[in-house]
Amino acid sequence: MTLDHHETPHTLRGIQEMLGLSRSAITGLIASGFVNPRRGPRNTYRFSFRDVVLLRTAHDLQQADIPTRKILRALQRLKATLPEELPLTGLRITAVGNAIAVRDRESQWEAETGQLLMDFDVAATRGSVAFVDRRRRAAAPPCRRTSSSRVRKRSNPPT
Repeated sequence: MTLDHHETPHTLRGIQEMLGLSRSAITGLIASGFVNPRRGPRNTYRFSFRDVVLLRTAHDLQQADIPTRKILRALQRLKATLPEELPLTGLRITAVGNAIAVRDRESQWEAETGQLLMDFDVAATRGSVAFVDRRRRAAAPPCRRTSSSRVRKRSNPPT
């Protein structure tokens, strides 16, 4: 079987230089089946664009100080729980604090536990703000209170 180098133009060394990932991180992702590089001349790894996207995600997680083992565990869990027809490249995988969050079109969840994440970000909206004056407007003057907190009745003035 001949290999078209235009389909898989990236080598292991090229990926290491481009993304700054360690060889062990890349080979760990290969061993876990997250990336499936083809073999090129001299049995070297040749990575496709899709592989590069997944490796870049792993790199971004490492840059967010997520340990490599945690990245591998989270990606393994994702691969085990997602349907075959939904590739990891169809998801947005990011670091949220020290956790790995996964977002699809409908929801966001924590990769290792599967716990749903709620997005409480407040977005600015167009428009203006109006304050409503809710003070009571009394038609008659209020009753006066005495020092004993009793209400004095108004008396009619003498005629």
